[in-house]
Amino acid sequence: MKKTLFTGLIFLVLLIGCSIPEQPDENPPLVVILYPSNGQTVTDTVNINIAAGDDDKVDNVDLYIDDIKVKSWSGQQSTYSYEWNTTLLEENSTHFIAAVAHDKEDNLGHSGNISVTVSSRIQPDGEAPTVNILYPIEGQVFDDTLNILIIAEDNVGIDRVVLYRNGIQEHVFNSAPYSITLDLTATNANSVHTLQAVAFDASDNFTASTAVTITKSAPAADELAPSAAIIYPVNNSNLDASIQIIGEANDNAGIQEVQLFHNGELLLTDTQYPYEFTWDITQYDYDTRHDLFLKAIDINANIGYSTVVTVYRDEITNTPPDVASPIVTIISPVDGDSLAINPTPIVADVIDASAISYVEFYIDGSFENTDTQSPYDYSLDISSYPSGSQHSLFIKAFDEYANVGTAYQVLVIE
Repeated sequence: MKKTLFTGLIFLVLLIGCSIPEQPDENPPLVVILYPSNGQTVTDTVNINIAAGDDDKVDNVDLYIDDIKVKSWSGQQSTYSYEWNTTLLEENSTHFIAAVAHDKEDNLGHSGNISVTVSSRIQPDGEAPTVNILYPIEGQVFDDTLNILIIAEDNVGIDRVVLYRNGIQEHVFNSAPYSITLDLTATNANSVHTLQAVAFDASDNFTASTAVTITKSAPAADELAPSAAIIYPVNNSNLDASIQIIGEANDNAGIQEVQLFHNGELLLTDTQYPYEFTWDITQYDYDTRHDLFLKAIDINANIGYSTVVTVYRDEITNTPPDVASPIVTIISPVDGDSLAINPTPIVADVIDASAISYVEFYIDGSFENTDTQSPYDYSLDISSYPSGSQHSLFIKAFDEYANVGTAYQVLVIE
């Protein structure tokens, strides 16, 4: 039993230790003459270009002209090039070019013969190129950026391709690929653009492509209603004086106007921020109720409403003693200075007869920060802003009676 087991183990070890012989490589290499092309007329010194490849690797490549080996290369290369001097050959004579590639198993790949005619007097090229705009296609709608792809071919070679947009030269391509991405953000929505490409060869023969007409898309419809709120007076206030009704309205596209309604009827309209309405409750009897609300209309005619604020005329009042807006002054940065320090300190001075509740900082209309203590400041990160770009700084200060003061300044990045 032990002897049988030992014999089996020896057989298994011998079996594992023996490798399976590799299959012989019988696939020939592939070899192609890239230039010149079959039937071409050549002159002076001609660069013969060859490409060769194999499933393993190319061992060597031989070049034959009229069945005579004129050049041999060893090893795998991306391309093989040979300068052939034709100046001593007979005028209008025909010659045959071929290439043979060998792999390490000595499999042979043959390019096949191509024929060329040698002439010192090349006839002028009278054949114009062909050119077409592959993308975009006729009638296409595009957004702010537009990808353009052009194809151009010629019997000798393309010298340049010129792209025109609406009859004005947009770009010149001096080599393939003839593709470009245009930034058309600044063009109007629904604007129509006509593209045309003109291809030139070295003899200045040219052809214009078929014109392609495309349209820039319209912006997505704004269906978002604005928000609105009455900041002052507060709900259930007792009043007995002329006051400033202060409103707030915001929208993604922009506010067109804010309307104040009293007991369901339009009372006043304001089109500029801050939205303030002077209203005298003393024209009404004592112990009367007054319902106020705001209607905000954005630039796309979307409408938003505030909640209703109810106030009463009463001889016992809680009318604030202060109805004046705070005075806001931007101390830093100085108006006209370019910003170079990151972060840049934004500092505001606020003067008011009453206590300041808080100060808000806005950059390019976007809320950035709130400060509740003097000095009212904010550190602005300018690292993402391009050099030379301009941005708006807007500061709002609120006092304890909801009076609002503002300041504005243009910031320039150095």
